[in-house]
Amino acid sequence: MNKKNLILLLFIIMGSVSSSFGFFYHSTVFPADAGSVQSSIESRTNELVTEHYLAVPAPGYVFDSWSLYPRGEHNESLYVHKFDPRLFYTLEIKTITANFVKLEDKEGEFESDIDIRQIDKNSVELSFPTTSGLPFMVYSSKNLKDWNMAESFVRTGNGQRMKLEMPLNSGGQYFRIHNLREIDTNYAVTGLLRLQRSPEFPGGSLRVRLWEYHPLIADKAADLFAEKTIEWPRRGSDGKLTFEIGDASKSLLKDDGVLIFEDPYLGDMIKKVTYDQIYDEHVYIFSAISVKNIFGASGFELIDVIPQETHGGSMRYVLCKKGVRKVSDNVINILNKEKALGLDKQSTYQKFKVNCELSKEKIISKLKNFKKEGKKIVGYGATSKSTTILNYCKIGPELIDFISDTTPIKQNKYTPGMHIPVKPYEDFLTQKPEIAVLFAWNHKKEIENKEKKFIENGGKFISHIS
Repeated sequence: MNKKNLILLLFIIMGSVSSSFGFFYHSTVFPADAGSVQSSIESRTNELVTEHYLAVPAPGYVFDSWSLYPRGEHNESLYVHKFDPRLFYTLEIKTITANFVKLEDKEGEFESDIDIRQIDKNSVELSFPTTSGLPFMVYSSKNLKDWNMAESFVRTGNGQRMKLEMPLNSGGQYFRIHNLREIDTNYAVTGLLRLQRSPEFPGGSLRVRLWEYHPLIADKAADLFAEKTIEWPRRGSDGKLTFEIGDASKSLLKDDGVLIFEDPYLGDMIKKVTYDQIYDEHVYIFSAISVKNIFGASGFELIDVIPQETHGGSMRYVLCKKGVRKVSDNVINILNKEKALGLDKQSTYQKFKVNCELSKEKIISKLKNFKKEGKKIVGYGATSKSTTILNYCKIGPELIDFISDTTPIKQNKYTPGMHIPVKPYEDFLTQKPEIAVLFAWNHKKEIENKEKKFIENGGKFISHIS
């Protein structure tokens, strides 16, 4: 199995969300009749929930592996998942699938990997191949269903066949070797925190939490990887604090490797006044200037930037270790454009604040005028962006009757904060609104092409940026 790329994210917790939901994962099994999953909450606090998912095979089957969203695969029948209930999570269903195989298939697999020789009535000798530098653990079972560690520590392969003496329990025993290829203790995060606080504040502590995050999934569905409490600077300090989690001398990136990520672009947000880009996992909006400075402090260099149309304006950033690769002209051009736009000046963001307030007044005025004219107003797309718009503008069901959305899990619920009903797409078709607030404005072309009949019948799409 190829090792999956991971992004290490640092979260400063700024709010809370409801912790009343049930299990994080929706459990399934494969094949469908091969077993079941027993889910339980091991512990729950305001800051951390620990769940247990236990794969229980049906007669004739044994557990093989977990397929997890978002973290990949795991090989132990008990999967322990931890998450912070205060973080915002999207409504997308996250599945956990227990994979089982037939007992005879698993027996054949084990027999081909390990040679077992009985030494005496109380012990056996295991002989098996190892990979140099690859850690592993030895597990044993009496029935090929319930597996326990035969040793309480991790060994490391030397590239040769290894022989180990193991105690033999009565009634027969099976052994298997579990390679820990995905376990890597070389993760390290270092950085600089700039702190703002009242001059009267005497000091305290700051907790840094490190999370493991799959780059292909736009969700904070992540596993707690490590945390560290660091003393807050005392009164009179310069407000800067360096921190380190892990061994900074070890790196996930090869010397000639590149780091690529894509995010909504600050320049587009400022120009279009799309403040609704700030939500959920988009707490921070980056520019080339900010990415260059942030990564530059840790020895990285911005070598290319590639504008994208996704999310109403995004930027793809390409970085590597300093001095390893040539810097593209795109970087220089974008940096110059950002300085011309004033992205490095505080006055730009003060003006952006004013523009947001004007946008708010404009959309509220539009909706009120349509209501006075007796027009039926609905929303189109219960997006994350819509939550920011509705709560910032204080727009509720007195202005928007309902929001139409095609996602089943969102339907027949209410929008966070303003409590506008979310209804199926069929309601948009049958109730024939005259005005549709387009919250998914970044898909305007596709939606208008889909809703030609709505427009031909006199319907009108509006948004806070039009």
